[in-house]
Amino acid sequence: MDKFINLFCNVIEAVGGPGVIIIALSALLSKFWIDLFMNKKALEHSKMIEQFKSELTTKQEEIKANFTTKLEVVKGRVSEKNYMSKVRFDAEFETYRNLNMVFSVMLRDLKMISPPFFQDSKDNKTLQHVQDEKLFEIAESAFQAAQNQLFQNAAFIDKEKCK
Repeated sequence: MDKFINLFCNVIEAVGGPGVIIIALSALLSKFWIDLFMNKKALEHSKMIEQFKSELTTKQEEIKANFTTKLEVVKGRVSEKNYMSKVRFDAEFETYRNLNMVFSVMLRDLKMISPPFFQDSKDNKTLQHVQDEKLFEIAESAFQAAQNQLFQNAAFIDKEKCK
């Protein structure tokens, strides 16, 4: 063992003696200090990253809650509009159905006023005249009913459709 220590000391003296020891110690100490400094900075950066993550998570939750609230408000408005549109559609459909019914009756009764052929005998003329008056009264009442129905529902009919 003494031989190895002597050999080691002789090599150190030959290379430069105390200068080699100082260089080796400084390299070892600098590596130690660098590792210590890097660990300290890595720990600081980890803490900063975690802090930023928590801040971002908090902000994300606030934004999400805000948008969720706004989305619910918009959904409520849309559902109200859909409901109102359905109610309005049903009311207008019922109006147009009623108008169609009374105008169909009116047209049927108006067509009965002027039949396609007439009979020429005197008895038939008086009979025809009485029938024509009855048909005219029926057609007139149908026309009045259709006109009344139209006026009652005038508020539901678009102005463009009346032109």
